[in-house]
Amino acid sequence: RDINEFRPPAGHVRVLELGAFFGVNCLALKKLGYDVTAADMPEFMDLPEQIERYRSYSIATKSVRLEEIVLPFADESFDVIIMCEVLEHLNFNPLPLLKEINRIGAVGSIFYLSLPNAANIYNRIRILRGEAIGVSVDSFFCQLDPTSSEIVNEHWREYTAAEVRLMLERLGFRIQKQYFFSLGETLVKPTLRHYLARIFYSCFPFLKENQTTIAIKQKRTALQ
Repeated sequence: RDINEFRPPAGHVRVLELGAFFGVNCLALKKLGYDVTAADMPEFMDLPEQIERYRSYSIATKSVRLEEIVLPFADESFDVIIMCEVLEHLNFNPLPLLKEINRIGAVGSIFYLSLPNAANIYNRIRILRGEAIGVSVDSFFCQLDPTSSEIVNEHWREYTAAEVRLMLERLGFRIQKQYFFSLGETLVKPTLRHYLARIFYSCFPFLKENQTTIAIKQKRTALQ
């Protein structure tokens, strides 16, 4: 809905999703008339069944390693760039990658960023209990196990909405819209707990678990 609102599929609208995974967003946008490219790590994107699955929907694919920073796309290649539930998994400074996202987006393009809200109610409760948030020490030990996927699954660094605004605005983007959401809001048959949560969140939306930012590229970032 957000993409359709801020960049409707009139003409040739080029979309890139970083961290496409199974391609739910890519398939939906393709059916709406967008020209879509799905990108993810080669261990996943290069699987024959994945290649065939995306090909059957005429969606282009690209293998990328975000930790290598340089994205394999030309300047201003896309009108919409999507990154959902990815930023929190990066165990490196994200600013050079965000600079690359700025580079490959056309002037006026949309950067759609969805991720957990570091200031959510559950993290605040953990801090009050004296618990740490982010990667636990136990997880550090699990990551030494070569058979474990722990290093991929963990949230290395979550961000507050203010931090997201700070990063993007200093990198040449203008914040068009920013809001918070809870997965419980999407349930068809919510429980009593979810009803109570909805009442609570209607008063304190900034405590919800997740956040979305829609940013517009205004200029090429000057970050060196």
